[in-house]
Amino acid sequence: MDRVGGRRFEPGYLDALRLTAMAKSPEHKSRLAGRTMVAGAHSLSELPAEITTAGRGRIRALVINAGNPVVSGPDGTALDDALAQLDLLFGIKGINGFITASRRLADATRRPFTPHWINRINRINRINRINRINRINRINRIIVATSRKVNGHKLKWRELQANPHGIVLGPREYGHFAAALRTADQRVHVAPTELVTRGPELLCAPPPHAPPRYPFQLGNRRHRHSMNSFLNELPGLHPRGKGSVVLIHPADAAMLGIGDGDPVRVYSPVGEVHLDAALSDRTRRGVVVMDHGWGSRIFDPRDGADPQSLGVNRNLLIDREPVDPLSQTPAMSSTYVGIARRSA
Repeated sequence: MDRVGGRRFEPGYLDALRLTAMAKSPEHKSRLAGRTMVAGAHSLSELPAEITTAGRGRIRALVINAGNPVVSGPDGTALDDALAQLDLLFGIKGINGFITASRRLADATRRPFTPHWINRINRINRINRINRINRINRINRIIVATSRKVNGHKLKWRELQANPHGIVLGPREYGHFAAALRTADQRVHVAPTELVTRGPELLCAPPPHAPPRYPFQLGNRRHRHSMNSFLNELPGLHPRGKGSVVLIHPADAAMLGIGDGDPVRVYSPVGEVHLDAALSDRTRRGVVVMDHGWGSRIFDPRDGADPQSLGVNRNLLIDREPVDPLSQTPAMSSTYVGIARRSA
């Protein structure tokens, strides 16, 4: 740790740990589930009920900054319905000008903010079409202007222009990790009490069994040319096409009468998605695998056209409960599902 050949901590251009501490929320339990926070936040699984359930402390306004929780979280249909019931939903978009499923209500349909924001977005997009490159360059100049010195060297904008593939500012730095630790004793706690206690509980529990109608466990993988759902709508990043398939072992597929490339439906107690099957002997028997990050509807505020959807959202198959007591995360990669061939 913090030496050549091991993990190291990079201080970065801003002290993110200090900023996080300044914005840290006071410890409290969630209103409905009564759960404590993990890393300063509550589980996304709780958000739909916190919005829709009446009572003191009910969430009535929300700011979504650069995230897409309808796609990244479990049971996105429930969250999508809940967002429509907010009094105020403010979405901060990326520089590409597109609106994701999580922000469409804020930027397209909520009143009285709709006319103002639609007109503002249209003006921005007209500017983008005329001078998009210059706009991006201005943003990059701001980033460079606020960057710190590395090994005594201050990054300059003209250096970036002259090196489009990037610049190595200096050798890897070590020795910053100890100063970044926020534990009271300045030590890394690799075996906290909560984890040590939870281990025996899991070992003593009976092994999980597939429920009737859902014989497969749903696995997950990252798409090679994607970073979660970010930038999937941009051209040129996916040489093999944009979309998603479900991987299944050939022996399992044969039992179900499924061939390579056949249209199938994958279903769980909370949702169903339609996509094509891909046979792969790298997949374990009894497991099906789908890429995450796909299935987000992309709304273009310029012309109000029908949304574009690339692939399917595998998280629609994930139930919000139960959650792991330590991380408060649902079973994103071990949900039981069924799969069946469907008519083309």
